[in-house]
Amino acid sequence: MQKDIDIEFANANKLALLAGFDGVEIHSAGSFLFDSFLQEHSNKREDQYGGSLENRFRFLKEVLDDTAAIWGNDRVGIKLSSVSSYSDMVKGNVLEVFTYVYKELNAYNLAFLEVNETMPMTQLTSEDKTINEELRALFEGFYISNGNQNAQTAEVRINEGTADAVSFGRPFIVNPDLPERFRQNSSMNELDLNTFYGGNHKGYRDYPFLTKTNT
Repeated sequence: MQKDIDIEFANANKLALLAGFDGVEIHSAGSFLFDSFLQEHSNKREDQYGGSLENRFRFLKEVLDDTAAIWGNDRVGIKLSSVSSYSDMVKGNVLEVFTYVYKELNAYNLAFLEVNETMPMTQLTSEDKTINEELRALFEGFYISNGNQNAQTAEVRINEGTADAVSFGRPFIVNPDLPERFRQNSSMNELDLNTFYGGNHKGYRDYPFLTKTNT
């Protein structure tokens, strides 16, 4: 079964390459499949994919190896969320878990590591901040910070050298011209959470651009 899943990921990578994509990001954050393997409290397997840190990392490693073989390491990124409490994920010694993961990832020389440092509309505890800072210091490659950022905080992170880039999710949905709004220090559209995962275009393709008089 596990090998079948690995093959499916490899096939998806081959199709993305054939379709002309520039690269891929492996989503191992927010309680998604790879994250649930990494976390001790969610991974209760008793085979080679459960138990020790090495075993819990094995599934991600196998897919990462296959992906890098298809694309080349410099066209592969990965997303993690070490302190994300989404789906009750933050339990146990997450610093130990992700210290292991970060050190393993250093050997790959990937295009980037994107870290969801905090979940939307939540505040980090002092312990969470410390964990993020300690883990950031471990990673030797291109680091992208994600989560509750704005133009000002992004500029600070980049200038102080604690992030090489900052990514935005919800702000881009709400503001399709986000870079221009940042450039002009313009107001932002208001997010309507009621339209999330609504099943149609509403809340995804109907937020307004800046008016011509503002550009």
